[in-house]
Amino acid sequence: MHQYIINKDYEMSGSNLSDDVVFALEDGSRLEGKEKCMQFMIEVYSSIEIQDYQIAVNLAVKG
Repeated sequence: MHQYIINKDYEMSGSNLSDDVVFALEDGSRLEGKEKCMQFMIEVYSSIEIQDYQIAVNLAVKG
């Protein structure tokens, strides 16, 4: 998923999200639902250029 975000392929990144996904943001707020979370990713990450990013470990978290 990270590589899709880096490449700005938000459709593929979103394909990894469930319809009832919840993003817990750093400021304590929450986004609920795939549509809202996708919009957040597009708005926030589309203006950022990430270089030399490597993933060492990927952990799945379920509540």
